Amino acid sequence: MKQYYTDTYPGGTLLALEAIQKAINEGYISEDSTDPNYYDNYAVVFAQYPIRGTYNMIGALPNHRWYILSEQMGSEIYNPDETFTHIGLHLNSFGVDIGFYDLGFDVPINPTHTWNFDLMSTGWANGPLRKGECSATLAPYFRIEKEWIEPTTITNDTSNFIVEYDYDSSKIYRINPIDAPGNMHYLFEVRKREGFDLYVPEPPETYQNQPGTLLIWQNDVEFWFQNEIVIDKIRLKQADYSDESQLNDFFPSVGYNNYQSLNDTTLPAASLGDIFDEYYENYIRPAHFAINGIHKLGNGNTLIDEIKLNHAIIRNKISSGWKTVSVGAILSDYSASSVFPTAISSVYGYIPGQGYVVRTTLANGPGYWVNFGAAQTLVHTGLILDSLNIPVKSGWNLIGSISDKVPKLNICTKPPGLIVSMYFYDGGYNYLTNSDSLKPGRGYWLNAESDGNVILLRNYECPESEQFNIASMDKFIITDANGKTQDLYVANVDIDTTIADVDRSLPPPLPVIDFDARFNYGEFIKAVSVDSGEVDLEIDVLTNDYPITLSWEINPANGIEYSFISDSGLGKVSSLNKKLTFDENSNGKIKLFGKISSSFNSNLPERFELYQNYPNPFNPLTTIKYDIVKAQDVKVIVYDILGREVATLVNAQQRPGTYEVRWDASNVSSGIYFYQLKTKDYVDTKKMILLK
Repeated sequence: MKQYYTDTYPGGTLLALEAIQKAINEGYISEDSTDPNYYDNYAVVFAQYPIRGTYNMIGALPNHRWYILSEQMGSEIYNPDETFTHIGLHLNSFGVDIGFYDLGFDVPINPTHTWNFDLMSTGWANGPLRKGECSATLAPYFRIEKEWIEPTTITNDTSNFIVEYDYDSSKIYRINPIDAPGNMHYLFEVRKREGFDLYVPEPPETYQNQPGTLLIWQNDVEFWFQNEIVIDKIRLKQADYSDESQLNDFFPSVGYNNYQSLNDTTLPAASLGDIFDEYYENYIRPAHFAINGIHKLGNGNTLIDEIKLNHAIIRNKISSGWKTVSVGAILSDYSASSVFPTAISSVYGYIPGQGYVVRTTLANGPGYWVNFGAAQTLVHTGLILDSLNIPVKSGWNLIGSISDKVPKLNICTKPPGLIVSMYFYDGGYNYLTNSDSLKPGRGYWLNAESDGNVILLRNYECPESEQFNIASMDKFIITDANGKTQDLYVANVDIDTTIADVDRSLPPPLPVIDFDARFNYGEFIKAVSVDSGEVDLEIDVLTNDYPITLSWEINPANGIEYSFISDSGLGKVSSLNKKLTFDENSNGKIKLFGKISSSFNSNLPERFELYQNYPNPFNPLTTIKYDIVKAQDVKVIVYDILGREVATLVNAQQRPGTYEVRWDASNVSSGIYFYQLKTKDYVDTKKMILLK
């Protein structure tokens, strides 16, 4: 070869042309489209550093059917100790040049996650320090897309399933998870070290010790990128024997096991959504299928002990003590002793209007009280419970959940707006906000405004009515000597008007429970206002583990002053002393009082109002003033004369008060514009003039 050609440009072009002509002359390739050796495109690989600059070493020259690829990666891009000849890089780059998707990580256009591309290669564009990041052979997704191969879709449960290996005629298998979003699906195949895969650097023991040679790909995955949903083309569940993250951990580092599986509980899990969800416990959307018992056969095939297409595994990590729980899958045995074999108490259900009853046979739909003697993981295995239609009565109801998390805003009710409040119990009552979700296997107290139905669906959104915002309220935390805690809240209803007419009580206490704390009259939230004067905030505590402590987190913006009575007399709650201790002499009662501070500005607006902007006309800045009388979501939007939205100035929940927002119109032309104040209870629009 004429090595000197590669040192100058266009010397590389001349060398490429000579190489292609030589291949034609020798009969390796043909320019005749009817010849079996005809190829649309060529790649010319130089055994040399890049000849066209650091980042231009890969790619097609304009109007050519051939592509220059440098064989060796230099220290300009990667560390010298990671430099080597890498055939997988060229195959990937050649594929990109002729129209396949790039392996760019988190690229919003046709992306693929590079570190989940190829099980048997290590390193993307360079060495073995990074796992599974380079494609030596096109992934099944692209082979299917190009109609080079047709996958076999698995439609029924099966056992002793042989995944055939055939290098010359690949066998690809497809699983469509139940209720998968869009076209999301899984593909799997067997691959061995043959063909180009022989040239992909890898520690030999990694391949030799794999339980199988099975590659499992997750395709057409919806995930969030820069505040929008993007479809990812390829994900591979990679065998890297590492526990550092769930992203690359199909085979964890517990040893080179002879058998491995992919299901709801493996790491990573068989999931429906973005693989990044697998970082976070309880965020995974399980796919509810199982590929169990993957292991190699001597003839190159891989054997799977069982494939189950409808297989829910519900895991619920719990601490010791009383819990509200439920049955989150369709089981074969609903006896209480089978569903909760580690319970140290009877299983209690709740009948509205009657009270607690012992249950020996359970069901999907209700919630239950159960006491557990130690922290553990509850596991229920069965068929997918993808929906529930639960009849409820006015007042308190104890309900269950389905096999998947259900965001609170996705709960549907008949009639609409039925839900007043929801809680679950785990050492204390936990209030469900609109940002929370119902979790599989957990039980929930639901306070219903009237008789009706609560509907839980796996993939359906049904917005509920507005809720009160406990994050801005004053919080009091009661803790017994055993560490059980309960949060209680106090609100200034002159500010947070959403709770004024809402039932703020807690569910009825279980008679045999060992810890409970609530305001007198069973309330979770107490209301204080200017008109109410001093309010008795007595807290009733049920526990045998003394002393108990009272701590607090006060929001000064609420303008509430607190005082208490203890053994030493009357005291005040302050930011300096955030903790009080009470012994058994308190008889489980904490005497607490609250009133609106005399310095609090109670001169709040009496009605919604949108004022004329000032100055008007303006150039280019103007100020918009408005009054809010109820805490709710507020939008201030600017429109042009054709009704097209120009700018959103406010989009947030705001408390009662007077607000101002400024608009900078530097980037729009002169003319007439309209600005609108919009809340749930009020809409008003005014005109303004921009003169430049």
